[in-house]
Amino acid sequence: MADTDTPTAPTDGFAEYQAAAATLYGPKTPPKLDAVPPAVAEVRNGDVARKLYSAQTAFDGREIEDYFYDRNGLQPPEVAAKNVAELKEVFADVGASRTDASMFLAEAKGLAKTPPTAEQSKAMQVDAMRQMRETYGPKAYDTLQLAQKFIKRDPRLASFLSTTGIGDAPRVVMRMAELALDAKARGQIK
Repeated sequence: MADTDTPTAPTDGFAEYQAAAATLYGPKTPPKLDAVPPAVAEVRNGDVARKLYSAQTAFDGREIEDYFYDRNGLQPPEVAAKNVAELKEVFADVGASRTDASMFLAEAKGLAKTPPTAEQSKAMQVDAMRQMRETYGPKAYDTLQLAQKFIKRDPRLASFLSTTGIGDAPRVVMRMAELALDAKARGQIK
């Protein structure tokens, strides 16, 4: 019997990334931005900077409003305004900067305009894992798991990443890993 019947592990890292992404994002559902998870509320209440600088002023540019209204223009204005305000809170809760928010929204707009094919999605995932390995070396998978834990603590963030499709974008994966490491350094996740 030939050894060709024995399955081999993929060498491009796609399988481990795919498993991590499936666990992280779950099925695509509309974003749920209304409930602040207890773990996030605890971090928010203990963060002096969050008390001094409101998310509404930190993300006061038109980018979030423009993105949200372009995508969700059929919602009643009061619902859309509430969701815009909460998305600003989500970005602040994860420690994102205005530059991060702009990058996340630019990625989302690009993917909304030209949704990736299955092959393109796989290529993005492989590229993200390659970048993780280049940046974090043997700690790449551990760092990806930390990012998963970081994202899972806030279902609003996971929903945003999933519904926009940006959760596979290499720049977003890398930035989420950085934000997770920053949160770990501040003692916000273990």
